[in-house]
Amino acid sequence: MTKQGFRKLVVLHWLLVITGVAVSLATERFLPAELRAYLHARENDAFTQGRVVLDVIGVLFIIFTVALSVGLFRFRLWAKKLLPLSYVLGILLIPAMGANVQTGWASLTFYLCSLVDGVILALVYFSPLKEEFELSRVL
Repeated sequence: MTKQGFRKLVVLHWLLVITGVAVSLATERFLPAELRAYLHARENDAFTQGRVVLDVIGVLFIIFTVALSVGLFRFRLWAKKLLPLSYVLGILLIPAMGANVQTGWASLTFYLCSLVDGVILALVYFSPLKEEFELSRVL
């Protein structure tokens, strides 16, 4: 894999994330009425202190992953070191966010995003590209 190919994967990851959100919003109307009612009720829940904390953590996590993606795109050593932490934090946040309702199309898009995540992780740690991150320390 070339540096340019890796950069394309990082961009593809974000295109898939954006596409997944768009597909999720666009296909929500195809969910059964009960699931749409659940999503509507969840959107209209009163703000609690716990929900505000989770929302703030979610926004901070998104900012963290965007910054991390920029670091990966630029082959920065700090990004390589923080990449596993981002996956661990993301996994830990999933149960705290509650039930997840989405259509098959949205699930497919986010699944593809997860596959690209795995490829990025493997390339960063187990391919000759890992040396590019070490070189950034010298520059």
